Amino acid sequence: MPDSPPRTAPRVNPVQTGTRARDYVNLTFSDSWINCYEVIDNWPDADCGDHALYPGRISGTNWRWNSSTLYGNFLVNPKPYYAAFNTDFAPGGYSVRTLPPLETARFKCYGSTADPCKF
Repeated sequence: MPDSPPRTAPRVNPVQTGTRARDYVNLTFSDSWINCYEVIDNWPDADCGDHALYPGRISGTNWRWNSSTLYGNFLVNPKPYYAAFNTDFAPGGYSVRTLPPLETARFKCYGSTADPCKF
């Protein structure tokens, strides 16, 4: 008789078993920051500042991460800008992973040195 493939446990739907999501998952965020970028045509985008966020943790019972208010940069060039959220995180029971940057849509700044936009 040929070797049979190893059996794997069936996937369990928490809704069917009555198990709550809070019994499974928590995410701890560390080394998190927001970067501001100015879009530069045909060159790497210019970094217009970064702002650290304090470490946070979310779970099934505590699903919101409230960071303090960030006061950012004055943007003076009438060009497109965007922000990127960067973080390292650890799912409960696993090692730290790095999340690819999450970017906002581009937005235009119509500021000047006398009346800058604020990021």
